[in-house]
Amino acid sequence: MSKPTVTGRSRSRRSQPKTAEPGAAVRTAPTGAARASTSIHVGILGFDGVTALDLVGPAEAFSIASEVVQSRDGGLPPYQITVLGLTGLRFVAESGLRFEAHALLEAAPPPDTLIVPGGRGLREHDATARLASWLRANAQACRRVASVCTGIYGLPSSGLLDGRRVATHWRFARDVAQRFPKLSPGAYRERFGA
Repeated sequence: MSKPTVTGRSRSRRSQPKTAEPGAAVRTAPTGAARASTSIHVGILGFDGVTALDLVGPAEAFSIASEVVQSRDGGLPPYQITVLGLTGLRFVAESGLRFEAHALLEAAPPPDTLIVPGGRGLREHDATARLASWLRANAQACRRVASVCTGIYGLPSSGLLDGRRVATHWRFARDVAQRFPKLSPGAYRERFGA
């Protein structure tokens, strides 16, 4: 599958990747021969009402990391990024931007890492129930599941977060604490009075 593209902007600034100071780099993927035959599959969930930044930000971060490692070590890119549609291949962000997923979440193999972006659409019961059902059936096959900002609304119904410390945007901290009493709200309870 090809990586997501963003139209209307040049990627030429990436042709000269910045390098870290000696000893400061942290490897997040295998290098050289160990990486020659495999990429880490990062799936980013897409749905109507997603916050575009929460989807595009992680996609760009993993894309840049892949380009830097690949230009240094050669071989396959260390990360394969796919957008996985929750209810359909095409979806519209809160901002009105239109996206097209690579595959449906239900039809794709579980990714190594699943990133659940935030957005108004995931605070709706149907979307949350669909994601929770998929997570209960498939989360064990994922190495990690992460949420961005209000993407947390899609996770508690699966039971994956019960008793865990969680964080979200401060504006939603009180609502998360009230809606999901099995979660440990962590530092935001003291800071924001949730």
